[in-house]
Amino acid sequence: MVARDGSGTLYLYRGNGYGTGFASKQKVGTGWGQFNALLGAGDLSGDGRADLIA
Repeated sequence: MVARDGSGTLYLYRGNGYGTGFASKQKVGTGWGQFNALLGAGDLSGDGRADLIA
């Protein structure tokens, strides 16, 4: 799961694989407050990793 705080910092919360909890938050980056929507849309770039569209 990803979440953004009021200052525009984006965090990743990795799941435990069982759907019952999350690990501690991991800072992804800042400057995300300028976007009004974030969408996980699969692997658009073809690199084998999930992409985030803002």
